[in-house]
Amino acid sequence: MDFGHKIVTGVTDLTVTDPSGNCDLGGADITVTGNTTISTAGTGALISSNLPGDESTLRMNAATPPSTLITDSSLYNLIIENSCVLGSTLDIDNDLTINTGITFDTSGTAAINIGGNWINDGILSNPPVMTTFDGTGTSTLETGGNGNPFVGLTVTGDTTVDCVNDAVTINGILTIDGANDIIDFNDQDFTVTGVDNDGTLRLTGEQTTKIVTTPDIDSGITEYDGAGGAGSSVGSADFYQY
Repeated sequence: MDFGHKIVTGVTDLTVTDPSGNCDLGGADITVTGNTTISTAGTGALISSNLPGDESTLRMNAATPPSTLITDSSLYNLIIENSCVLGSTLDIDNDLTINTGITFDTSGTAAINIGGNWINDGILSNPPVMTTFDGTGTSTLETGGNGNPFVGLTVTGDTTVDCVNDAVTINGILTIDGANDIIDFNDQDFTVTGVDNDGTLRLTGEQTTKIVTTPDIDSGITEYDGAGGAGSSVGSADFYQY
């Protein structure tokens, strides 16, 4: 099943199934105005990033929100344009965007994996148990502020997560998985319950709020770049190395 390079709009309920093979978005920009189920039975796969120049985008824009998104396959780009409820785990190869004022209810799902940027200008409701950045490059994290906390957050696969514009709250464990994994809070406020750090946690020291309730005192690097100048501080002496 091949969508080809086109825009599909005006759909009430979109179901993509192919029990015998693959569903290929082929770089299509698909807008759905109702619910969408993307399912590939057996060994099938939804292909959204395997072709040269393929940057498929799924836009959730329900005429009567909220819509429901259920997928057992990876997506390339996902844009939440009107209120949406997630009914499954989610793997995004590139970017997730939640538009201004829009609610994305992830229903406390087990996991969201993201390979690109997380741009939240709306509301993240019932956040997933674990959000994992695994893009092997630099990903931007824009949380939407303290009203949009994470439960757990993992940085893995030689990834740098660059926090911009908004405070970061992690009510569970921040895991920095490997020596080449970095989370850079820059000058953004952060509140983290616990850290498991085998990589680098970076900050400027300009933050008004910089709280780590249970820091990692056995491994990892906390890097303070001092960009805030005089009066800046790390916020805790209880780190393994900084």
